[in-house]
Amino acid sequence: MNEAFLLKMKQRIFTIFLYKAFLFSDCPEFYASYKLINIKNHRKYSDNLTLNVLDLSHIELATEEDKLYHIHKWAMLFKATTWEEIKMIAEQNEYLQEASKTMFRMSADELIRKRCRDREEYYQDLQNYERVIAEKDRQYEQVVAEKDRQYKQALAEIERLRAEVECLRKS
Repeated sequence: MNEAFLLKMKQRIFTIFLYKAFLFSDCPEFYASYKLINIKNHRKYSDNLTLNVLDLSHIELATEEDKLYHIHKWAMLFKATTWEEIKMIAEQNEYLQEASKTMFRMSADELIRKRCRDREEYYQDLQNYERVIAEKDRQYEQVVAEKDRQYKQALAEIERLRAEVECLRKS
């Protein structure tokens, strides 16, 4: 980028809005600049305040001036969906490289947070599984104890009946 352009940008409030679909579908533009005006007298509010709108769905409408200032590259960077795409777009421009590194750092922080949440969910699930297993073990032990009690009762009844049969045989 040339120094005059950068100096001009430093002296202004510069805001860029990124859209996946442009506001005015009847007249699509890749890059548009808007000024604020007084509705009654149509007087411009300030030359130092500009709203710049970049339509990511119309990169193909980039003008030669847009390409001269690499605005289409910025749009491609923001529209990219993989890190490989981002690296390829940014490889020829130090500003795009710095932006891509920042995007990666910010995403990495989110990735780390996601991994922490996933790990926390894993341990919660593990605790839940262990609780369910402990409950099933307790229920199993109760069933086994009941069956054991019934078995012992049945054995006692068999022994009682055997003894009764033996008494009847002797008499």
